[in-house]
Amino acid sequence: MPEPLDVVVVVGSLRAGSWNRRVGQLLAVRAPSGVSVELVELRDIPPYDNDLELEGEPAAVADFKTRLAAADGVIISTPQYNAGISGVVKNALDWASRPLFAGPLADKPATIVAASPSRNEPLRAAAQARETTWACGAKLAPEPDLTIAGVGHHVDEETGEFDAETSGRAEAFMATFVEFIRTSAAAAEEVA
Repeated sequence: MPEPLDVVVVVGSLRAGSWNRRVGQLLAVRAPSGVSVELVELRDIPPYDNDLELEGEPAAVADFKTRLAAADGVIISTPQYNAGISGVVKNALDWASRPLFAGPLADKPATIVAASPSRNEPLRAAAQARETTWACGAKLAPEPDLTIAGVGHHVDEETGEFDAETSGRAEAFMATFVEFIRTSAAAAEEVA
């Protein structure tokens, strides 16, 4: 039986009812057996400031980085705002990039989710999140990322549940990411 895995979903929207939070919850429900998924919020993380960093990281930043470092894998979930990632995602990743080349995402298996209420696929947000996460030193899962356009149209108005297609895509995405985490861990053990 495979070892249990701990995955975090970084929720890149501050709104309580955000679509990206709901997609993160769907990923948690659709994760394979033995995989725990926790949503990590960004509300309390201040704007990146090197002066703050030099004085000693704020507690919210230290907690965020500790949570990323402890996870077996990280999912960055972002809305698409103005053809790009949300400011809170970019800010959190800027904090996570420190110290350079040794932050909590260094060599960490990671992947990207982007959901948007727009009918346009949030491909630019996914691409920007992928590029910034890579710059933090993460080991990115091969594409495709999980992108969901018109996300509100995939939810039943009465039950609030995602439709079968979206749920199936989320389940397949999680299974693929979990396999990537396990393969990455096995490869690291062979090198060690």
